This record gives sequence, structure tokens and C-alpha cells, in this order.
Amino acid sequence: MTNRDIVLEYLTCFCKGDISGVEAVLASDFQLTGPLYTFKSRDEYIQSLRDNPPKPSRYEILEIAESEVGISIFYEYHKPSGRLTIAQFFKLRKGKIGEILLVFDTKSIS
Repeated sequence: MTNRDIVLEYLTCFCKGDISGVEAVLASDFQLTGPLYTFKSRDEYIQSLRDNPPKPSRYEILEIAESEVGISIFYEYHKPSGRLTIAQFFKLRKGKIGEILLVFDTKSIS
């Protein structure tokens, strides 16, 4: 799989609520930084998803940008409560997602 394929697999699994699928594409030393939470390990992030699983939702990709450093994806996340525009920057290592920077307007989820 290409880096783009891996990132799209993550997004598809997340939006389906497939936590095992999410876990499969993350590096063991995974980290996520976002406006609401920061996770310093894959296990910590996966446990958070198990404790509060994402509800199956649709998404619509607005833009994908690739560089030598990583992949950025901009998309509309269609949650049951409404739409949320999200930007995520992914750094990949050895075929796994090592880091995610998650950006969205927290006022949009109130």
C-alpha cells in the first residue's frame, strides 16, 4: 500500500467505527495531537476509541496534499449531529502512521 492508501484506510476505518482497522495502520510509537486531546501512544489512543467509539459516519474529501514529509487531508466529517471540516497531517514510518496532527474548529462541535 502507498502512504496515501494507508491514510485513506485509517480514515475509512475511523469513520466506520472499525477500531481494529484503525489500530492495524498505526505504528506502535504512534502520537496524536489535536485541539481536544493528545495521545502519546497507540495503546492510549486505541483505548480512548474503545471507551468512546466513533459512531459510523460519512466523510467527503476536500483535498489531499502529499510531500516527502507526510500527507495532509482536508475533509468534511458528516457526524449524526452535523458536519465538521477537519484537517489532518499524517507522518508515516515504515508503512504505518506514526503521527497525526488533527485540526478543527472546536466551536463547531458545541
